[in-house]
Amino acid sequence: MEIEGEDKLVIFQPLVGIGDMIWHKPWIDELISRNNVILAVKKSSQSHHLFSDTLSHDNFFFIDRNVRGSKGTHDGLFGKLKMALDLKRINAQRALILHHSQSYYWIAKTAGIKKIGGFGFGRQNYSGHTLPASDRDNHSLEKMAKFWEINGWKHPNRKWQITIDQKDREAAKSWLRDNGLKPDNFIVLGIGAMHHERIWPAERFTNLIEELRNKRPDLIPVLMGGPSEKPIAEKIQSQVGGNPVTEIFLPFNQAMAALSFAKSYVGNDTSLLNLSGVLGVPSLGLFSQSKPLTYVETIHHLDVIEEQDYGKSNIILSYQVADVFDWINRNF
Repeated sequence: MEIEGEDKLVIFQPLVGIGDMIWHKPWIDELISRNNVILAVKKSSQSHHLFSDTLSHDNFFFIDRNVRGSKGTHDGLFGKLKMALDLKRINAQRALILHHSQSYYWIAKTAGIKKIGGFGFGRQNYSGHTLPASDRDNHSLEKMAKFWEINGWKHPNRKWQITIDQKDREAAKSWLRDNGLKPDNFIVLGIGAMHHERIWPAERFTNLIEELRNKRPDLIPVLMGGPSEKPIAEKIQSQVGGNPVTEIFLPFNQAMAALSFAKSYVGNDTSLLNLSGVLGVPSLGLFSQSKPLTYVETIHHLDVIEEQDYGKSNIILSYQVADVFDWINRNF
């Protein structure tokens, strides 16, 4: 399958997470620079913000399927048919499916797309080389690199870059100023995650906040997360007493801008960690269910878990407050 062309190329990347999209981004950036791209994604990936500098709203096709347990208009047999009909209106000639599901191959074929490439793993009759079945459970970073290589495509510049709109930067600066913060005087604490096994206990975040306030008053702890993580923030607030912790629960684009001004990020292995890392913010990830990521030099980890123990239940409790504070104190 050709990597470059003037006809429309639909790129399917249907994973739900922000981190999922960040991992694919350098390769998709390369494809965007060489093609007329329609990016087929789920809104939860926040791709319309992550690619706002290179794609307009008309370059997105939003997949409404199985978003964290909620069925959408593209679920089920009739939903798949609807998605195919919706895609057909785009009049794309090529598709690249960065996923193992055979459903997206069927949808692309039904939409009348002639040339279809992708990861494979199934019985899809793809154009170009596909990945072997043994690679199906590999990390997205590994799959993208290998898929690119076996197809003989020129390797992209593996640079993770996200452009923040100037209006969002100014709005974030204003919000920080109104809340007694300024660039580089606060540490973002990433308190949530999609899976409970990835969440460091609220009590330990509380103890870390107390350590910072007592020993490093120059670094202001700030809680950050999505709407579903507000209960964790409330629990921490109830434990810190009469001196509440500043919280950042802003719209995604403004929250991203605020995060870019942080001195550091410390917290769970979640989308915020990946986002802070690619924004150039020194970040400490509390990895527990998967091995530490090292794709950008700004993401760090503590050597407190043996390699064979990642993925075990409650292994996140291996991270002690003293060790996390020591990392902060040594580096800032």
